[in-house]
Amino acid sequence: MCGVGAVSEECWIAVDTSAHVGSIALAHQQTRVWRYLSATSSNVLLPELIDLLAEYSLKLDDITHIACNQGPGGFTGLRVGAAAMQGLSWGLKRPLFGVCALEAAAQAYVENCSEQTPASNIWVAQDARLGEAFWAQFRKTSQGWEYLQAPQLSVPDAMLSPAAAEWAAVGSAWLLYPDLKKQYEHLLVDVATDIVSHAGSILSVAQQHVLVGQHGQIGRIDLNYVRNRVAQTVSERKQVKDSLVLLKA
Repeated sequence: MCGVGAVSEECWIAVDTSAHVGSIALAHQQTRVWRYLSATSSNVLLPELIDLLAEYSLKLDDITHIACNQGPGGFTGLRVGAAAMQGLSWGLKRPLFGVCALEAAAQAYVENCSEQTPASNIWVAQDARLGEAFWAQFRKTSQGWEYLQAPQLSVPDAMLSPAAAEWAAVGSAWLLYPDLKKQYEHLLVDVATDIVSHAGSILSVAQQHVLVGQHGQIGRIDLNYVRNRVAQTVSERKQVKDSLVLLKA
């Protein structure tokens, strides 16, 4: 999957290994392309990235900027991409930019709306498992994405009501929690439950950050897991099991 458009003489790469299917992206001169990885493991990520560069007669030394997903998302997937890009950034002495997965999902929504004018207010809510969602609220501006609600984790019922009048609902939580959609349907002008961040949208957001004066770091990225607890305890799982038994009785 790819998109093409004019970019600068800089050579950008971006990776996202947080989803079930990872992705890589490249932007150089008139080329702007992103594609899915065959796997998300580190031993696949770098070879496929090198192959992508080679298709456009580029080498690792030609890279000027690096970007990757900094979360929120799964621990393992985020660490795979971050560790690989930190090593590459340090070895090449190139700046590394971390991009919020929810901001990148908002960007992916806008880029996906090629046949219509997307809403300027985007409410991203992605399934975080354990009955919770990663979510944030954004407004599209000429300078990029303005955060109306910072990325956070909560049960769907605890999400803060939006201040604006019209929203595009983006992300899997809007499908998994139908009561959430029903509660705010009078504010929703569009619902896109299959939109997630990918390397292409991460690259776009990172470039926007540079345009407003942000700087990357050599060999360093601060991951934002949001959640510190990734699984239920034994007692919590037992309570759920006992509840199911009672319901079936």
